[in-house]
Amino acid sequence: KNSREIEKTSESIRKKHRALKSGRIEEDMALNKHFNPLIEPLQLFVDNPGKRATKRESFDEDAVSALKRVKKKEEEKVEEKEGEKASETFKRFATQRKFDDRSHDRVQPITSTPHDMNKYKSMLLATNPHKHKHDSQGRLLSNRGYKYKHIIAPLMSMTPEKPNKKSGKGLPRAMTLNDNAIDYVHWDDPNELVDRLRLLDASHRAGNNAYDNEMLSIIEELREAGLIIN
Repeated sequence: KNSREIEKTSESIRKKHRALKSGRIEEDMALNKHFNPLIEPLQLFVDNPGKRATKRESFDEDAVSALKRVKKKEEEKVEEKEGEKASETFKRFATQRKFDDRSHDRVQPITSTPHDMNKYKSMLLATNPHKHKHDSQGRLLSNRGYKYKHIIAPLMSMTPEKPNKKSGKGLPRAMTLNDNAIDYVHWDDPNELVDRLRLLDASHRAGNNAYDNEMLSIIEELREAGLIIN
C-alpha cells in the first residue's frame, strides 16, 4: 500500500516537472521571439565597447542634425507667415495703380488752390527761407530750380532786375543841403571851408572815412584860392 502511494506521488511529481519544463521552454521561446531584436544590439554593445562609443557618437550627431532640421523648418514657417502678413498689409494699403519707376522722375502737376498759395506766401514772409541766413533784410537766394522759378519767384514777385547803369561825373564839389527843395550850395567863404575841413578831419580821426573825397575837394579849392601853398 505504501509503495503504491509512493509510485503515485513520484508519477505526479514527474508530470509536474514535465509541465514546468515544457512551460519554461515555451516562455523562453516567446521571450526570444519578442525581445530578440532588442537583445542582439545590446549584446553587441556589451561585447564591443568601441563600436558602442562610435554608434553613440553617430547617434548624437544624428540627433543634433535632426534638431537643426526641425529648427530650420520652424524658422521657414515663421518667415513664410511674416511674408504673407506683409503681403496682405501691402495689398490692403497700396494704391490700385501700377508703379512705374520712370514716373518718379517726372514733375507732378500743381494741384494747390489760391488759398494754399496765400498760406505758403505767408509762411515765406514769416520764415524768410528764400533769403540769405533767413534774414528779412538779407539778399535773395535765387536758383534755377523748378520750385523757385515756377512757385516762389512768381508768388513773391522776386524776379531780379538788372541794375541800371549810372553815368555822369558825380556831385559838384563842396555842396550842402538846406530845408528847402534840393539845391546845390557852393562854399564861397574860405573860413567856412576851413571850418568844414576841420570838422571832417575830426571825423576822419575818429575812424569815419566816408568824407575823404570831400576833404580832398576842399583842400583843392583852398589851394586854387591861394590859401594853401604846397
